[in-house]
Amino acid sequence: MKKIILLLFAVFFSFSVFAEEKKSEVKTVDYVDLKLGGGKWYEIARVARGHEEGLVGVTASYIILPDGNIKIVNTAYENTLDGRFKIITGKAKIIDKKTNAKIRASYRWPFWGNYGVLEVGKNYDYVVIGNLNRKSLWVVSRKPQMNEKLYEEILKRAEKQGYDITKLEKPPQKAEKEKK
Repeated sequence: MKKIILLLFAVFFSFSVFAEEKKSEVKTVDYVDLKLGGGKWYEIARVARGHEEGLVGVTASYIILPDGNIKIVNTAYENTLDGRFKIITGKAKIIDKKTNAKIRASYRWPFWGNYGVLEVGKNYDYVVIGNLNRKSLWVVSRKPQMNEKLYEEILKRAEKQGYDITKLEKPPQKAEKEKK
């Protein structure tokens, strides 16, 4: 009987240590300049959540409001780049005012998610955003396409943070219109 109890304790302890290890906090960037982070972003890759299934050509625009909150305007096409055009709006609040790297966002009240800015390109040319529970991940860029080598490096860093990069998908993206 003692052996069974010790075995159960050992198994329970192993699982609890593993669970604690998995729960380590997501490392976010030291600081996000909201003025540089605002504006239009093209979705390069994502770990899709239910409401994102089938969406392609996704863009996200972050509008910094006077009260410090953020209005989010996502645009997308259903299934193909010629599909039905959709606009989805949401809002976000900064939850770490010291770094601006952690936010709470909602697209449908009363549901909110906690997200972190994991990585920012040197010139704010790309950003990596992850759900703090590691279930979602987005790679966004100022341009509709991203250098493949850079993308692979981003994936390696995200995987080290505990994100399942095997679930990432790269939906088609519309080409950027040339400016005249």
